Amino acid sequence: MNELYTLVAWGLRALECAVLILVILNLKWRNIPIYGVYRFNSLADEELYSCFLTCLCLFAINILITHTIPYIFSLELGVFELRRLYYSFLVSISAIFCLLIFFFHSIKNCRFSFVARTCLFMSFIGTLINLLQLILRGYFDINILYSFYGPFIASQSIMDIAITMFFVLKFTSQIHRARVAT
Repeated sequence: MNELYTLVAWGLRALECAVLILVILNLKWRNIPIYGVYRFNSLADEELYSCFLTCLCLFAINILITHTIPYIFSLELGVFELRRLYYSFLVSISAIFCLLIFFFHSIKNCRFSFVARTCLFMSFIGTLINLLQLILRGYFDINILYSFYGPFIASQSIMDIAITMFFVLKFTSQIHRARVAT
């Protein structure tokens, strides 16, 4: 089962990379700079930039998770200490993701798009599940949520990338239709 989760994780990283590149291309096509001061001309531009910020944060956090978790599992710790470290790391990473989204949106003075709000909501639920796992498995050795935990985290990642991919493809089709019409 772990091989399946590893394969899904790397497949999602590839999709996240492709979506991030597509968002950057959409920003370029709309002449929206990634850095610097920019006043959004329309709500769609602001929504696209919010989607970019969300994709960027998702990509960075998931790369960090993918490369840090094997290191955590390689540590010479007892079972409970390892569980505590693992779930504490995941709770911290989820909180950092939420803070990054808020921070980047406030810097650009950008409203939260549906994509950003949905990813924040999913991250909040993931944080609560990880916190619950930390308490149950790390301190009390209760495995009641263990069979639910893996599929939930995998489906959360799939939902995040599916939502971002849907909206990026929507923006791409709008730009394509506008170019064909002219």
